[in-house]
Amino acid sequence: LALIDTSDIQKEVDIAQNAYDLAVTTYNEQQIQAENGYAKALQDYEAARGEYDRTNVLYQAGSVSKVEWETARNQMNDAQRAIKNFTLVDGRPVANESYSLQIKNAEFELEKKKAADDVKREMIVVASMMASKVVNSSIDATVRDSLIDETLKEIGESTWLS
Repeated sequence: LALIDTSDIQKEVDIAQNAYDLAVTTYNEQQIQAENGYAKALQDYEAARGEYDRTNVLYQAGSVSKVEWETARNQMNDAQRAIKNFTLVDGRPVANESYSLQIKNAEFELEKKKAADDVKREMIVVASMMASKVVNSSIDATVRDSLIDETLKEIGESTWLS
């Protein structure tokens, strides 16, 4: 009998697995960037707030100009806005939700490929059974049609529809 190569089927599953692994790795990297970026934004804000507090005292005493005071205030406000750019869950920064969605999408595609792989492998088994029946019997058209109908019933109509 002919040898059936299933490597293409496995390649599709492997590609889907790689896409899933990449999505997880990307999410993890983005999570680390969110945590580090948020920590830096907090640090920048604390420094800017300290600078503003010092400049404000000096401004009140008349030792610095209004321009210097406004510059310090603007830097503090900019630093505060930078903090607000981060998404927090339970007070902790998290990666953008789109990265979680990429993981879910890749996981869905992987499961789809695995299911398709299972169906294709089952079809190969059924085709092998059918070929074996054909080879093992001397058949005429009536017997051939009967074997095809019998095999299709064994497979089930839903297999061919998916």
